[in-house]
Amino acid sequence: MGRIVAFLSYMSRDKTELGSWRFLDDAGRIMAWPAELTERERKAVTTVKVYLVNTTQFHVYFMETPPRSSRLSKRQLVSVMRALRSATCQIGTKVVLRQIKVKSEKLQRSVTPEILRRCIAKCRGWIPKLLLSCSQKKHDVGLRHLLFGFFGLYLISLYGHRAGVMTNLTTEEVLEAASGAVSSSPGVVLNVKNHKTARVFGCAQVFLTHEELGWIQRWMEIRARLRPQCDLVFFNTNHQHVNTITAFARNAWAAMLLPGRPSLTDIRTAVATMCRNTHSSDVRTQMARVMCHDTRTADRFYAMQLDVGQMAEMRRRFAQCMGEEAAENSQ
Repeated sequence: MGRIVAFLSYMSRDKTELGSWRFLDDAGRIMAWPAELTERERKAVTTVKVYLVNTTQFHVYFMETPPRSSRLSKRQLVSVMRALRSATCQIGTKVVLRQIKVKSEKLQRSVTPEILRRCIAKCRGWIPKLLLSCSQKKHDVGLRHLLFGFFGLYLISLYGHRAGVMTNLTTEEVLEAASGAVSSSPGVVLNVKNHKTARVFGCAQVFLTHEELGWIQRWMEIRARLRPQCDLVFFNTNHQHVNTITAFARNAWAAMLLPGRPSLTDIRTAVATMCRNTHSSDVRTQMARVMCHDTRTADRFYAMQLDVGQMAEMRRRFAQCMGEEAAENSQ
């Protein structure tokens, strides 16, 4: 909504008779809006594209249900739409270059499989100790937040879920999973209903061993003594969603003396990349579904460039297409 208001404010600047909506019929000003956002307001070009997409969506609605005071003709409405689409097209190349740059920056701070393995192993040692400390010092907020950071790192390193899967987990969902626990089974499955892509993928699923479920249950006992006014398993000091889970996770990462300072999105990126590099397309599709995102999304935003060894293997395969002699020469 704020982006649409920004567009309307920009278009109506120094204009009169705003009730007629004729101020929208200014293709030149529309085409200049991306430069206004990038140069004056310092917006990234990818953010500018989002502004244009949202504004175009608004204009589609406006064309279908124009306000009674509008004096814009059908031709003028079409002209505005064409200007918005042209403005979006003119920044297309810059958007792609920006996305490539962002992926390159992700590559510089990439988390390797070996570091992820160390993270998971260290989390398994830290979490029980922190649970014990929290039970003894239940009002130590800093200790509690550090525990949340370790839980976030552990779950996202295992499955590559978004942080919201953890922060939206409810007590009802934990109790539901625990009620179906059978000692002969390898563990339980948490079904998190509220998450970013629930409409497409349904519940986000998290498999926990009986030991890992025990950690959650021990935290639930500590949580009960805190008497939070919400049904969230992990909550902030105002008994609301934890919006700073990445900061807590970075503190946990530093406590483990691991290299770098990755965000939880960086770890999700690493998991998606390892899926791409390790498994077949069928298995990768299944793993992407567990992560609750499309493999096309992974290719565009998460999966990184091939390294030297992988590119050498690709060259060998290209050479094979030309015959065995070319393949030998390429080696």
